[in-house]
Amino acid sequence: GTMIFDPATSRVTKLEFVPNVFPKPATSAKITYTFGRYDDGGWGIARVDEHYTGRMLMISGSLDRTITISHAKHVASVDEARRAIQAGL
Repeated sequence: GTMIFDPATSRVTKLEFVPNVFPKPATSAKITYTFGRYDDGGWGIARVDEHYTGRMLMISGSLDRTITISHAKHVASVDEARRAIQAGL
């Protein structure tokens, strides 16, 4: 894969790779993670782009999926994360 980082901050900004295992019936795949700043000032994955191609019997096709993380909150512990989830935060 390829890792791109910001030389000024040494933070990863993009990670592109081919996964080791493809979902059935995919025969090829490429995934790109794009990193960015969260609302609370943290840094992490802000977008995931996935591209799969494959075939089943006589039918071939492809799938593109984009996941955008618009709100994220960092917590100090697993217990704090569980409380936040139970509270609906």
